[in-house]
Amino acid sequence: MTKRLSFSLDLNANDLDALQTVLANPRAVAMAVAPNDPWEHARIVDVLVEMAESVATAMKSAADCESLG
Repeated sequence: MTKRLSFSLDLNANDLDALQTVLANPRAVAMAVAPNDPWEHARIVDVLVEMAESVATAMKSAADCESLG
């Protein structure tokens, strides 16, 4: 079963950098969290990649709005 999640984050620049670092390194995160479980490792990577795409889209939308204002 698939669940769609929508949420809002209020992040300062440092927190946004930290989030982007985590999302840019999904394999390293997965290896740290599930080093001996290849199935969980793959799922973590997939989720983080999807999250990275969502954050990139949100950042682009925010930048577009700022450039218009």
